[in-house]
Amino acid sequence: MDKKSKELEAREAYLEALRRDSGFAPAHIALGLSFYRSGEYETAANHLEAALTRNKDAGDAHYLLALVRRTLGQTSEAKDHLIWLVRSGYRESLARYILGEIALAKGNTPEAVENFKQAVMLDPRDLKARTVLGLAERLNGDLNSAASRIDQVANELPIDYFALNELFRVNKTLGNEAKAKAASDQLHHLLSREPDSVLELTFDYLAVGQPGEAILVLENAIKRGPLGNLAIDKTRIHPMLYYTLGYLYEKNGDRDRASVQYSLAMKGDPSFVFPHRVEEIEVLRAAFKANKNDGRAAYYLGNVLASKNRDKEALAAWRDAVRLDPSNTIAQRNFARALWVAAQNREEAAAQYQHAIDKSPNDFRLYIEFDKLLAEMKATDRRLKLLETAPAAVLAQSAVVQSLAGAYIDSGRFADSLRLLEKTAFTSGEGEDAALGLYRKAHLGQARRYREAGDHAKAGAEFAAVTEFPRNFGVGRPAMQSQAQYYVAAAREYEAAGQREEADRWWKRAATEELNPPSQPEEPWSESYFYKALALDHVGRAADARKLYERLAVLNDDQKMLEAEPWPPSGAIRFVLAGSALKALGRNAEARIALERALKMDPQNELALTQLTELNRGNSAAVGARVRGR
Repeated sequence: MDKKSKELEAREAYLEALRRDSGFAPAHIALGLSFYRSGEYETAANHLEAALTRNKDAGDAHYLLALVRRTLGQTSEAKDHLIWLVRSGYRESLARYILGEIALAKGNTPEAVENFKQAVMLDPRDLKARTVLGLAERLNGDLNSAASRIDQVANELPIDYFALNELFRVNKTLGNEAKAKAASDQLHHLLSREPDSVLELTFDYLAVGQPGEAILVLENAIKRGPLGNLAIDKTRIHPMLYYTLGYLYEKNGDRDRASVQYSLAMKGDPSFVFPHRVEEIEVLRAAFKANKNDGRAAYYLGNVLASKNRDKEALAAWRDAVRLDPSNTIAQRNFARALWVAAQNREEAAAQYQHAIDKSPNDFRLYIEFDKLLAEMKATDRRLKLLETAPAAVLAQSAVVQSLAGAYIDSGRFADSLRLLEKTAFTSGEGEDAALGLYRKAHLGQARRYREAGDHAKAGAEFAAVTEFPRNFGVGRPAMQSQAQYYVAAAREYEAAGQREEADRWWKRAATEELNPPSQPEEPWSESYFYKALALDHVGRAADARKLYERLAVLNDDQKMLEAEPWPPSGAIRFVLAGSALKALGRNAEARIALERALKMDPQNELALTQLTELNRGNSAAVGARVRGR
């Protein structure tokens, strides 16, 4: 989960490890890192201290705890852990680098230079360490060495903002105006592409304890004018530049200048503004504390907190944003979603979504999200009212069509769903099959309704339609895969309707179609594996049917399955297939256990329910008797 950036799922897995062993150091270290990344430093410190209680020589715990203590302003404790790393030789180059940052922030430039030199010597490839060493040398008055060092870094990575700004600063100090101008022009060219790049450089300087340099970066960027490549960028104020500059002025004790910057930030365009750094949490909290009526600061604060999975704090910030700036429909949407997902307060979330739609009735994304919430609430009538009364511009969106089609299906209006799907052109991205899934679900609903009504010919036609790929769905037809489950269902309905020839055609198709394409090594496990065996037996290929049943029966045994299947199934489908095959082979006791296990994982699985019902009645399918007799 960690490697897939699923932070919350990873945390839950680590916490489960701690429930089994409360002192398990690797889990504590992983959680310490996770909470450090989200800016929850006290929680991170608690986990890292617990890791060191179990294993006092856990190098990663010492390193991460040094980062946490330093961020909390506890530099003495941070240095203790860093010195341990230096003495042990574990991550020594990084430890030296951080010791250099601490010294530089305290104004002890000679000590900083010495530590940075050690870091660079240990890891010459570390461009950041080489850049900050150049910065320290410049501040220490060793301008020629600094210029030479930064020149090398800029040549190796000519798009490095930090190196280019240092190249400008050191050459300006040396009086090399031409080189300084070239570096400045190159830096501005790079920064002008995206305002967030200015913040990246700003926080680079803040990380090494140089707020004065950070202020210069922001002041120069603002003086040069709006940044960005889009047309809208040329005229708008980027709020985070002003909030950050105001924060730095306030940290310097200049509240009047800070207030001016905060006021300018409030007027900025919130479009395409996505604060995401932990450092920006403190900036925005300071801005909101300075002006409790700043709804924009509350809105951005909620966004950055949400980006760090701090959902309850984000909810509180968005609540303030909606209260202070009712016109901000995105804040209203974010607030609604947080109420739904973080607070599990669905009714209030629904009310907030409705408020957002009232303010922005043509934003189709609001209808899609609100529909998902109402679907979770089982409020089908409200879904239908929401979507059927939406503006024409909203209903023209294919994603909204899918939402309405889904609502029709859930209300049993399968024909209405199909009419809607058949008249809409869909453009699907790679791997997207939501529209196709709705199409199949609607036809299955129709098929079952006709079957219950005794209209077997129409039921057969509907089951057959499930296997089709409509032309208006464009590209995206799934790779070759068996639809044996639906072929068999169609065949049975045509048999019941007395259409023997049509039924035979579908039985044969189910028996002959490959389960997966030859080019695909993985098995696309589905219920079609069982239905193909059923079809093989029906068309007289009993030996082939038995072979497939026996293959599926092996899935009930862990060891045998792993030996037999390069790509074994997992989850409920494994035991659905195993139980159904065991039943067909007459091994009813084993079949019952497998099917009951499947239903614990998937209580609504239709095939498992049907097979288990037959077993409980003491009846075996006719095919089972035939297979056993051969």
